[in-house]
Amino acid sequence: MALGNSLGNWSAEVETGQVAKSHAGSVADLVDRWLDDITPTRTAYTMREHRCSVERDIKPAIGAFPLDRLSARDLDQLYRELLGRGLSPASVRRHHSILHAALDHAVEWGIAASNPADRATPPGTTRSTVTAPSVKEVQRLISSAETLDAVLAAAIALGAVTGARRGELCALRWSDVDWVKCPRRCASPNRSPTRTARSTSPTRPEACPGTAASPSRSRAHNCSPEVTSERGHRGGVAPDEI
Repeated sequence: MALGNSLGNWSAEVETGQVAKSHAGSVADLVDRWLDDITPTRTAYTMREHRCSVERDIKPAIGAFPLDRLSARDLDQLYRELLGRGLSPASVRRHHSILHAALDHAVEWGIAASNPADRATPPGTTRSTVTAPSVKEVQRLISSAETLDAVLAAAIALGAVTGARRGELCALRWSDVDWVKCPRRCASPNRSPTRTARSTSPTRPEACPGTAASPSRSRAHNCSPEVTSERGHRGGVAPDEI
């Protein structure tokens, strides 16, 4: 009798949509399918960051879990482990957002009954107090940088004047400058301000130290710990969409 009641209840839940009628396999299967699905509507940077987070942190921890067995408790355990490895709360919340979005799609696709991320508890974020350096401190920093790398010194000076973030500075290209509207004093000694924006100066480095154009930055593209997940928040490129 008890078995009959259980089967009857399960059948009723299936009919009302409380239990998925089929599943997509593992969590890894789901996130791979979700990443492929969203790629056409996301930027290359966003997809690179998502895939790094998935391959580096999510798959090794819960990728083998059957999708229909994944619980909010499993997700909370993952978040605790990531925090224990030194990831910031903001980075862990980004991982939560990725999982939440993928699981939402699973529900929409009919391969999961509900989204356990709805019931999970990602860490909260805290605001840190930032103390800006004085003018003299910035001048000393620029002077020291000039002895090491002229490009780095220029980036520091530009950041101090404009308030641009690290990622924004390192992403700058000559094509970002409007040489028609820009005052003549903005012109490079090697080019005329009336030149087209797409032409480039042969003496201008293609990237700041530590960016994609340099060997030190290439490690981040291979999912080095924390660098990629944090860059989206600190580097001027906020997660545009999950």
